[in-house]
Amino acid sequence: MSNFAAGNFVFPGGKIDSVDFEFANKLSPVDNWLDAGRLSPEQQGAVLLGAIRETYEETGLLGRDAPTSPFPDQNAPSPDFFQAMEDNGNPLPDLRYWCNWLTPDPLPVRFDTYFFVLEVHPGASIRPHETEIEEIRWLEPSRALELHNAGQIEMMFPTVASLEFIARFESTTDFLDAAERFPSRTIQPTVSVSTGGDVSVKMPDWWAKE
Repeated sequence: MSNFAAGNFVFPGGKIDSVDFEFANKLSPVDNWLDAGRLSPEQQGAVLLGAIRETYEETGLLGRDAPTSPFPDQNAPSPDFFQAMEDNGNPLPDLRYWCNWLTPDPLPVRFDTYFFVLEVHPGASIRPHETEIEEIRWLEPSRALELHNAGQIEMMFPTVASLEFIARFESTTDFLDAAERFPSRTIQPTVSVSTGGDVSVKMPDWWAKE
């Protein structure tokens, strides 16, 4: 199990590796999918490929389902995975960019995280990673929030806030349409500490209005 967020229920994901940059030039996965202009085309490609790679490593999913053609084991080195993609005609899944979470300024540990959305076939076969994942569950956003509020599962603030937003909508299409109307795709909460030492986290004002 990963040391980061150990014991928490999270979305599939992880850090961008050098191999993601290497194959971003070969696979040409995207063309300026970010609205903020913070990343170069090569960086954008590496971020997207990293999301695809990490999702496959942690869940066995490549797009809407598990890959139908032969792919390396989830525990195999990352270059083997990207080489298999290249050999199979670059079957890049239809991930849609949602948003970019930035750590609030006062916090010393910094994260710059990009969220994507993928529609997955009902009943898609999932294979959890042998060492990084303890448990995988398919949960509706509202159900995940119920379990978290009841103290039955642990989730980090960005996960909870994201699920609260997603739970407002009846379908993936409605959710994506609303996400594309965001005033900003960059989400950076603010953190304040009271005189008594209580910490509060506040989302941008526009978040609650969308």
